Amino acid sequence: MSTTAGSSYLLRWCASGNNGCGQSTKVMHVFWDSKLIASPTVNTGGPAASEMVWSPESQVVVASSAQSVLEFADATPDKRPLWRRRR
Repeated sequence: MSTTAGSSYLLRWCASGNNGCGQSTKVMHVFWDSKLIASPTVNTGGPAASEMVWSPESQVVVASSAQSVLEFADATPDKRPLWRRRR
């Protein structure tokens, strides 16, 4: 995304997790220009997709150049038994 070096930006997002996959507590890594800036933990809520819990999150970042990259990654340890993991 286009940014202005030295300028601050407020990032806001909502996070949840797939309640039909793995444990109910999920961890997400948020990267700004390849630097880890947040690792929020979210709870998926109930057993159905209609019961998912969405958690509002925010983080202030400072751009270091005219182009910045924002990335989200699943960081949840997979605690399912090996025989239940998809291949």
